Amino acid sequence: IRKMTTRGNLALASIDGTRPIREAKRLLLVVATNVLNSGMTFEDPEQRFLLKLGTMPVLLETGTFELAFRSRCAKELKAYALGMDGTRIAELPLRKQGDRVELSLNTAAIPNGPALYFEFAR
Repeated sequence: IRKMTTRGNLALASIDGTRPIREAKRLLLVVATNVLNSGMTFEDPEQRFLLKLGTMPVLLETGTFELAFRSRCAKELKAYALGMDGTRIAELPLRKQGDRVELSLNTAAIPNGPALYFEFAR
């Protein structure tokens, strides 16, 4: 992980059987940031004590993220933002150099987004 403009968790996992990330033909990136109900309120900025549950729609905190990983399939990999139902909603540009893959993304600027899930596929 090279850049995160908001707090959260980035997790990259192989979804190609038992193959490790470096050998996988399919990977899933999860970008987990803060998600709150509209009108949700807390006692303090650290959000430790909930005062009001709020209602729909949910509000997803967006941000910009940069990550890099190594893959034996780097030359053939493509990246896609996924909708909440798992469908591909946008192809994303990747930078590749040898076996290194780099992705820069702004989750607020994804067409038909924002998105939490991203697929890398050969």
